[in-house]
Amino acid sequence: MKAAVKILVLGAVSLFLAAACQQESVRTEIPTPEDQMHLSVSTDDVTLNFYDLESEAVRFSWEDCGFEASDTPYNTFFKMDIADNDYATSIDKITVTGRNNIAFTGYELATFLNKWEISNGNKVTIEAEVIAEPVVSDIETQKYQKPEVSKVRFSAVFIAPSEIHLVGDNFDVEFKTDDDFFILDPGTYSFTSAGHPFMSFEVSEGGLWYVRPDYAESTVFCQRPQAWIVGSACLYGWDLGNMEELVSANESGSVRRYKGILSTSGDASGELKIALRKNGLFEIPYLRPQADGTPVGEGDMVLWKFGEGEGDDKWIVNETGVYTITVDYENMKINFEKSEVELPWYRIWMVGDATPGGWNNPFQVKLRYDGENEKDGIFVFEGYLKNGEFKFPLKEKDWDIPYLMPKNVDENNHGTFPADGDTSEVILIDGGSPDQKWYVSAEQAGEYILYLDVLDMTLTVKKK
Repeated sequence: MKAAVKILVLGAVSLFLAAACQQESVRTEIPTPEDQMHLSVSTDDVTLNFYDLESEAVRFSWEDCGFEASDTPYNTFFKMDIADNDYATSIDKITVTGRNNIAFTGYELATFLNKWEISNGNKVTIEAEVIAEPVVSDIETQKYQKPEVSKVRFSAVFIAPSEIHLVGDNFDVEFKTDDDFFILDPGTYSFTSAGHPFMSFEVSEGGLWYVRPDYAESTVFCQRPQAWIVGSACLYGWDLGNMEELVSANESGSVRRYKGILSTSGDASGELKIALRKNGLFEIPYLRPQADGTPVGEGDMVLWKFGEGEGDDKWIVNETGVYTITVDYENMKINFEKSEVELPWYRIWMVGDATPGGWNNPFQVKLRYDGENEKDGIFVFEGYLKNGEFKFPLKEKDWDIPYLMPKNVDENNHGTFPADGDTSEVILIDGGSPDQKWYVSAEQAGEYILYLDVLDMTLTVKKK
């Protein structure tokens, strides 16, 4: 009897699978409608006219689809993308129901090329398609029909002028890069090619400006540049990835300011200059003194671009301290003002398995001086702390050196890691013994900002 039941069950399953396969076969056999729209393009090779981007560059036309003859309601859509990209970066689908053509200006097509990150002068093959989709009003009673699709390909290229000049009153320079830095007087400036002006912009104040034209958008981006300090006198030395920024100090951005520690380099003077790019390269524009070895103070600065003569002029720092650097782009002046506040230490590191640098020696984590804090003497760590220990070395390497450690510890020489908003007392222990450390529990692990006050000898914790 049991065998008979098994045979019946297996038979029912087989019938079910056969029916399912038959249904699947029906679904996959739905025919794709024949292309009756025959999408065409006005030209199969488009060269965008740089001086006439507002004119029509390309037009697409198509005939009525097959649904028209059968009185089947439908909607029509247009799409376009780089060929063989499976429309992964397509322009937004455009509804063209009731129409038989669509056109794009040179400006619109140049914008699409920009979206697809096609460089000027590079020809690209583009695929366009028109899709006619039947309108389904009742999915239970109507049979599914595939959309009718018609495609066409063409090539396009955007060629910028071969020689561009930036021109103003008593000013004419060839513009050879994507962007650049200039000392400009107030007035109107234009980009020109073969004497033909095609983009203009106004400069309201004189001095240093960053200029970047966008040929596809026919706009000019002009603003006061960002700036960073770099050199052996700075916190991170010549590490291009960690240069500290001079932040804007006024509404127009013409004044930039930095407050932090500048130091000598062992027995030698510290050096610094001001970088105008942060791209990991040394071959960038700088602001520099008029002569190499100029002591920090008040004076003029000059714009220097890579390749403009030899030499590497830098300011020198002969006395370690907290400095405020003020840069005036409009008048091309710089001022270094040393604070009267003297700190007991000017370079502090952080070490321990709770830190991103672990127990590596030389120590990997350096604390940043908080120049934006109204209170003097605050050093900052910002980052993730794991379950583990940490302390603050006062030298970059070796172990038998001075440390800042927790004042109050338990029998394991662990100081309690403060809760969010709380403070711990700090002491100096020379030579690292006894080896007292803060302990971060597993429950406390997370993103933190630590404020180490070397004047009041406290550590304040803020959890992010």
